[in-house]
This record gives sequence, C-alpha cells and structure tokens, in this order.
Amino acid sequence: MCYRRLAGSLGGPPISGGMSVAVPLFPGYTLAVLWDTDDTMIPGYMQKPIFEAYGVKEGDFWNDVRASVDAYKAEGVEANVDSVYLLTFLSWVHDGKFPGLSISKLTELGAKLEFHKGMPEALGRLQHVIEDDPRYQDAGIKVEHYIISQGMRQLLLGTDLTKYAKKIYGSDFLEDLLPAGVASGAKPHHKPTGEITQVANAFTSTDKTRAVFEISKGTALDPSIGVNDAIAEEDRRIPLDQMIYVADGPTDIPVWSILNKAGGKTLAVYNPVSPSHQARAIELEEQGRVQHVSPADFRPDGDAFKWLSFQLRQMADHIVDQVQAERAKRIQKPGGHLNATVAKPAPKRRVAAAHREVGRPKVIQGGLAATAAQHGARSGHGAVAL
Repeated sequence: MCYRRLAGSLGGPPISGGMSVAVPLFPGYTLAVLWDTDDTMIPGYMQKPIFEAYGVKEGDFWNDVRASVDAYKAEGVEANVDSVYLLTFLSWVHDGKFPGLSISKLTELGAKLEFHKGMPEALGRLQHVIEDDPRYQDAGIKVEHYIISQGMRQLLLGTDLTKYAKKIYGSDFLEDLLPAGVASGAKPHHKPTGEITQVANAFTSTDKTRAVFEISKGTALDPSIGVNDAIAEEDRRIPLDQMIYVADGPTDIPVWSILNKAGGKTLAVYNPVSPSHQARAIELEEQGRVQHVSPADFRPDGDAFKWLSFQLRQMADHIVDQVQAERAKRIQKPGGHLNATVAKPAPKRRVAAAHREVGRPKVIQGGLAATAAQHGARSGHGAVAL
C-alpha cells in the first residue's frame, strides 16, 4: 500500500519566521469504495421505474436501442450504445411514449428503485466499521463512497444513496438549451418544455476510468485540481491502493484492471437468483479480472459485507502500522541506565492475505462469452476487455 503524506504529517521544512509546520497536501487518510449500480446495488437496470410508470415493455425499448445503433451507423454516424440509449429516451419523449418526463420526474421515479438486500444501508455500516474504531480514529482514517454509473444520475438522486455517497457520477439530461450569448446576459426566449430534450452528459464505461483518477487526485471534490495535474501517488487524496471497486460485469473490467495493477481491491457480485450472473462472476474471477466474487446480498452477515469489511480493516491496519513504525523511527528516546537490559525488537507482524478464500457455489450454467453479450444487449452497454 502506498503510504502517503507521512513526512508532512510529522513535520516539514521551516518556513517564514523559522517555524516548522506540517504541510500535508490533504488532511487525514481516506479509504474509498467505488460502486457500480445496475446489477450491483440494484437487481436489473435502473430504468425499470420509468418503463413501469408509462406502461412500456422493457424489451421493446432495448430492441429500439439496438436498431437505432444500426440505423445511425448506416447513415455513417459513429454511434455507440452508451450514447444511443440516452438519445432513444429523448426520441420516446419527443414521440409521446414518455410524455412529461422531466428532470424532476426522473428524480421522483428514482425513489421507487429497489435495491439488493442490505442496500443502501450497507454504505453507512461500512463507514462505521472503520470510523467507530478508536485505533483508526486516532490515525484520522475515514471511508468515502462514490457511485460511478453508466445509468441516469438524476434517477439516482431520488434514492437514499445521496445520504451516503460523497459523489454520484452518471449521465444527465437537460430540459432546454441555453440561448446564444449567455456570457452577455442573454435570457431564454421561449417557454420551457417541461420535458427532457437534450443529453447534457453521456457517462460511458470509458468515463468510469476517468472518474477513478478524479477521485484519487481530489478533482471530484475540488475542481481546481485537474484530472491531468501531476500529483505523486503518495500525495494523492486517495491513492489507488486505498480503493475498492464493486461491480458486476464485463464493462467494469477497465476499472478492475487499474485497481488490480495498483494494489487496490476488486469484487464482482451477482444476483443470487440468476445462474447466468453467477457463472459470469465466477468466470471473471477465474480469469483474474477480480479478486473475489459474492452474491449481491449486502446485509451484515453476508459474504459481500464481510469481505468488504475485512479489506477496509486491512487497509486501515496497514496505515496505522506504518504511522506507528515511522513515529518510532523518528522519535528518539533518551538512553537508559548502563546496566539496563536491551529489549529485543518485536517481530514484524505478518499482514494477512489481501483476501481470504471463500467457498463458492458451483457454476450452474452459462459463461462469460454468452452472458456478456446478453448483458450488453439488454443494457445498451458494450464490453471492453483489457
């Protein structure tokens, strides 16, 4: 684990007036859990409340998305499913299939999202695992949660995730374009439609990797820090090896790959009632894409919660151990009596393995190749293999 800002936390070079002060780039130590949403925190896809509210069959919509991708490409447009599924929503609003679908309506419908067992309360419980422990409190260690979703952010803002997440990444809609000349004080010159009409931000699988570095460097909370600014790993607000990414499928492989290489932790979850999801998750682990797989049951007695708690404690213990070791090295004790017995140094504590072996259910059916295609077709998301 990259141990950061230790020198700054225990003292720094003298500044004006000869006074020596600690100058940490960021205060304290932060552990981050990054979450996908669809098929991770919620069963299925978050657009379900929209389809139910308007009496639309989910399959009909996704069929239209696939056909639209092909139609755009036939016109010479380099279309991708991550953007086209959002454009298809706009088309269905424009053509009267989703009448009155506004930003406020999206947030209202988001309140109807159903989560996997234990969610979203598990986010708060995981914070308490670390932040209620006096040993970790003394070191200034805390836990933050970030949602990085290819879904609709304005839907998620209607859920209780807002109580726990430091930031929610996702796609956004606009109800109306601003007029030309905003910088000169121009005002909208027509009545708002009261419906979504434009895509403000299409958050794709590629954008997830950018979000990881924004969170790491501190850009997510401080826009004055650019995602391309050069910041040494040990000086970043949240080093990559202090991150965990929880997700479900092939589109999450790029983020898993980044964290696996950097010493972070990776977990794939699956819907416990879906044999094909289980098979996909287990195959991801067998391919070395993730470090562990669990059913998407986040109650305190579930494997996923226990594994996440264990990993957070491992990270926190590592920080505490290094703080204590560095203090012992820097703080010189006065010599004792000449006949004092010199104590032998305590043996170094062996840090437990990054994750324990947990028994897995038998693969029931399906495999990654078959289920990835099905996942992408249904959600409109493509897969990236690294």
